[in-house]
Amino acid sequence: MLTVLINGSPKLKGSASGMILGDLKKILDGKTEMEEVDFHTNIVNPEAMETLKKADKIVVAFPLYFDGIPSHLLRCLEQIKDISADVYAVSNAGFYEGEQNAHALAIIRNWCSKNNPEWKMGVGIGGGGAMTAIGSVPLGKGPKKGPDKALMTLADQLVKGQGDEDIFVSIGMPRRMYKMAAEMGWKSMAKKNGLKKEDLEARI
Repeated sequence: MLTVLINGSPKLKGSASGMILGDLKKILDGKTEMEEVDFHTNIVNPEAMETLKKADKIVVAFPLYFDGIPSHLLRCLEQIKDISADVYAVSNAGFYEGEQNAHALAIIRNWCSKNNPEWKMGVGIGGGGAMTAIGSVPLGKGPKKGPDKALMTLADQLVKGQGDEDIFVSIGMPRRMYKMAAEMGWKSMAKKNGLKKEDLEARI
């Protein structure tokens, strides 16, 4: 059984989607053959297309953009033809609530319904903005406990060739703490770009 893992983040490195797929690879290790495909642009190269055509299972991971999937990922999906794999998806959002990913997962489900792939299930993860910061945390521990448990359920269904209801989960830290960390991150980024706190709060 070949499972193809698609990283649908436009980031070349250091993406939350890549970290999530890294954890999923550990969970699936020894249970399925795996190959990785990166969709960083809006073009699917011939090699990636051939890999997808061989796939029995596909897992596509991506960040939430404006309650949907990234535009370049949508363009890639439009190019994919003649595949009949089971499809699973993992969306991560900067919002704290994992439920915010529901519409994005529905887009992947709709793509499956219009093409040959069979939709199985999705996972929506809230607090994606902190995922890379906790990448070194052991699998299923601390703030990664909830997201990794959801990935384990997805992996179990994938290996069985089955599906389930979409799962929505938030990162394992209090909302207030997550908000504070996000605000510190924005201030740090602003400082690096020569901006002050007042600039962030200015009305245009």
